Amino acid sequence: MNHTDQLTAILLQSIKLQPCQQAADLIKLIYQSEFGSGHLIADESAGLEKLKGEIRARRHDPEHVTGQFSPIGNGLCRIHLAGIAKTGISASTINRLCIYTANKIKGHAQRFKGKLLDLRTSLETSADQSVLLELDRFLESYDFETCPPPGHSPLYLEQYAPSYRVVSLDSWLYFDLFCRLDQTLQAGESVNLGIDGLCGAGKSTLAGLLQFVYGARVISMDHFFLPARLRTAERLQEPGGNIDYERFLVEVAEPLSGSQQFSYHVFNCQTMSQDRQITIKPGQLNIVEGTYSLHPQLRFLYNLKVFLTVNNDEQITRLKKRSTETQFHDFIDKWIPMENLYFDQLKIPQHSDLVLSGDREALVAGWLQKH
Repeated sequence: MNHTDQLTAILLQSIKLQPCQQAADLIKLIYQSEFGSGHLIADESAGLEKLKGEIRARRHDPEHVTGQFSPIGNGLCRIHLAGIAKTGISASTINRLCIYTANKIKGHAQRFKGKLLDLRTSLETSADQSVLLELDRFLESYDFETCPPPGHSPLYLEQYAPSYRVVSLDSWLYFDLFCRLDQTLQAGESVNLGIDGLCGAGKSTLAGLLQFVYGARVISMDHFFLPARLRTAERLQEPGGNIDYERFLVEVAEPLSGSQQFSYHVFNCQTMSQDRQITIKPGQLNIVEGTYSLHPQLRFLYNLKVFLTVNNDEQITRLKKRSTETQFHDFIDKWIPMENLYFDQLKIPQHSDLVLSGDREALVAGWLQKH
């Protein structure tokens, strides 16, 4: 499904779920799909206090009719605050997710206008004439130079009392992990988190998101590929044997398990040698990310283990985008079979605390089908 068709499907489903929506509410959804809500993030601390107040006010409400999350297109969604206090996620984490999203989204006026015109076309045969007239008036009078944020209609505010924030789909994909982390961190415990999974599933992206939200320390397993001197036929036939877990144990696992500052060398795949050195001072959240992170030799290090999956078609699409043709064929012919052997033989998903999908398109499609 292309982006235009997906947004149309989301809008039509939104009307079905909230039939009291007016043109202003559909316009606002499209605006947020294009621009996010960066205009609301001028002051992080003030935004956090406002968010806490909204969560307190909606603490005991049932979940919103759309669910805890609802997609709005362009890789974004609304996280609904009604009843969210029951999930265990903190206001601080939600606020940081909002800021992360606002920093990533750069909207364009002409694209916004194009989406509005697409909306009008999709509503011509099904919408009340008053809705189309209101949309036409907006298109004629709106200042597409400055693109000020539109508001909800009075009827929508009265009927649905909306209380939400705009965040990336990754906030939805990994919501269970955020809740788990917040509950542990708020109890005063530190977390050593291992993120393993399929290549292209989003391990590095998730680690970067967690680094932004929590200030986590991140260690990449890519820095521990096996040096040439250890690449014997016997070693490479061993499930997970193409990672230098012996060096990882000495340079990372042992000092990290004791919460001691440590340094390790980065293996450079271009020169096939170790070059720069990285120093890590462990914090409340420490992350080891990459395939082979959850190798049985290393499991003792973690008090939380996550395995990421992605469907085959999406995996292929992502690998093609980020790889040269030679690199892509190496993944297909060499690296993926080795990884699958490691996952299957050592039962890595079964030994994980959370198995999460990194497939954004499937997430949205599932919401559309469910509702």
